[in-house]
Amino acid sequence: MIFLLLMAGATVNAIQCVFVGGAVFVGFVFFLVGLPQSKSLKKWFTLDTIKFTLTVFFTLLTLIMYMVITYGNVRTGGTLAFSRPNSTDAYMTQAKNLVLWGAGIR
Repeated sequence: MIFLLLMAGATVNAIQCVFVGGAVFVGFVFFLVGLPQSKSLKKWFTLDTIKFTLTVFFTLLTLIMYMVITYGNVRTGGTLAFSRPNSTDAYMTQAKNLVLWGAGIR
């Protein structure tokens, strides 16, 4: 039963990681399309362009951090499901890592 729960969690997190990766790619493409076409550097560094660039950058950075957290959950869940450590302390360490990744503390 625990194996099935771990594999279901790993599958859901892997699917989330893939979709977020696609969202980052599409967001970056739309960012490049949405940039104003300017020939001079003076028009490039206007306040509106800098605000737009920083907003998109931090949004995509948040999605990338979410991808890292879901990848950590998949990796820890897979380790818990497929490895058979000799002691219960190893299980407790892996379970603590899984909880810390899920809470975003680690």
